[in-house]
Amino acid sequence: MIQPTLLPDFAANAVTDRRTPVLSVVPKAPASPDRAEAAAGAVRQRSLVLPIASEVTLVDIQTVRALRGLDAESVSALIDAGRIRWVWDLSAPGGARRELRFLAAEAIGKAETVTASRADAIDMAIGVPASRVRVRAAELEQRWVVSNQTILRLGRMGEIHVEIVGHTKWVKRESLVKFLGRRWVS
Repeated sequence: MIQPTLLPDFAANAVTDRRTPVLSVVPKAPASPDRAEAAAGAVRQRSLVLPIASEVTLVDIQTVRALRGLDAESVSALIDAGRIRWVWDLSAPGGARRELRFLAAEAIGKAETVTASRADAIDMAIGVPASRVRVRAAELEQRWVVSNQTILRLGRMGEIHVEIVGHTKWVKRESLVKFLGRRWVS
């Protein structure tokens, strides 16, 4: 399995013209050529820098697959084996398809996720201090890599508490804690 190395980096933010810190993941080369050939299925693999903005707290399965060089079945097997712990299903109740989101910190190999409690992982997933009673829906879309429609659908279904103040949609933090507590997959 390829072990990621974290490299601090900066990316230009097109909206604000500021430089935003990101974490880049560069796979380490396997210890021996024999292992490299076996790991890559006899295909040479190039190092890939995959930046994940520091504001992003949950990523989808495609990102995990790209980071780890695995197929969807292998990712599912890692979840079932408990090797990927912090996974939530954001799909609508009764939906035919799961909409899995993985804790970004765990996906890129941050050490603090290994010993994190469930409450700590939920706090990392929400990404704002517990002192904040509400989270802007737009901020949540960015942190969880979901659409505005997903947030609104979860609100309509009573899964999270969405309210509009002025022209801004807000989500109550407490409802997010309860939602993630119910939707924890592994």
